[in-house]
Amino acid sequence: MIWTDFSDSLKKLAQHRIAAFLLFIWRRFDDMGILTISGSLTFTTLLAIVPVLAVTLVVVTMFPQFSNMVDTFMLFLNSIIVPSGAAKMLDYLNEFKLQAGKLTTVGLLAMGVTSLMLVQTIEQTFNRIWSVRTQRSWWLRVPMYAVLLVFVPLLAGASISLSDAVLSFGDKHLHLDSPMLSGSLKTLWKVILDALALALLYRTVPNCHVPLRHATGCALLTAICLEGAKWAFSLYLQRFNSYELVYGAFAVFPVFLVWLHLLWTIILTGALLTACCNYWHGSAFQRSAAKPTIFDDVIGILLLLARTPKPLRIRDFRQQLNIGYDRAETLLLTLSEQGYTHKVKDGWQLKRLPVDIVLTDLFAIFVYNAQDEHTSGGEILRDVMEPCSQAMKVSLQELLNAA
Repeated sequence: MIWTDFSDSLKKLAQHRIAAFLLFIWRRFDDMGILTISGSLTFTTLLAIVPVLAVTLVVVTMFPQFSNMVDTFMLFLNSIIVPSGAAKMLDYLNEFKLQAGKLTTVGLLAMGVTSLMLVQTIEQTFNRIWSVRTQRSWWLRVPMYAVLLVFVPLLAGASISLSDAVLSFGDKHLHLDSPMLSGSLKTLWKVILDALALALLYRTVPNCHVPLRHATGCALLTAICLEGAKWAFSLYLQRFNSYELVYGAFAVFPVFLVWLHLLWTIILTGALLTACCNYWHGSAFQRSAAKPTIFDDVIGILLLLARTPKPLRIRDFRQQLNIGYDRAETLLLTLSEQGYTHKVKDGWQLKRLPVDIVLTDLFAIFVYNAQDEHTSGGEILRDVMEPCSQAMKVSLQELLNAA
């Protein structure tokens, strides 16, 4: 009885557009297994954080003029990944930084491989969230990984140094004597820096088109959530410190693990929200993923390609059809594998003439193939579906002429 009432309440709530969109995000969150992926990345980060820092610091220390930026970046990193209840981890990370210069060539290569594996895992996770099926080639991956490992820390260090200079100027010349005002400005600047870093991550890491406004807006929301999570987690550790009684001197490690898991959950949820934003326009999130709807989307894609002589990009399909970016790309790739479309430099084009594209063949690929021996239903279902297949012996050109 209680479950029935709860289900009825959800159905009534889903009638509102915003609530329905939130339910759509929640279903994708559950289907993707974001919490499980966060746990996997937590373990991977725990193993790879030292190699990543070592490689970054060894490369950057080759340029003494960047040493101040590295120190500033370490403080920034500590503020993000080390909660106040695990302050001992800060000492460990700083000790790792001092020992990084003593690495041998073999040790540095091993650290480099581990670092690349972490970045690759993050890229694969983001591609999974965006439902990307095609991976970047290695000649594109290696420069991107190098930027993430070396230049991002330098950029973060330079940005923080600039922010410190601006805040010092404000304290000196604008007489910002109020600790609350000064602290608020520092928190605001941290949120802005986090948002810029996350926007760069959401925009560039997935191997697909991500609108800048989606990446920026969701990155800002995620950065605010991160700052709130840091405050709430620190407050919890200060008020409820029973974990120290249980774990004693080892308490720093479970606290650090819990924080890393929370950190990745927030970041991946922000990525999922960014990936779902394109479904808001035209209420595309309310469209079913059932095979008849997919078949309708396939026909729409092919008709749009047939009517347009120039190549079309994924964003063009989103603007013309009520379909999400990831779904459009998945269907285009399936059509490409079947020889109906092909990808060129500027987008997608038809590979066959409209007169050679028959709806019966498309129906067999995306909905029901009566000729497949392994199709469920047996002879009776095949006999029922046969008239439907015969009725759909219509070419794409005939649909164009009828329109």
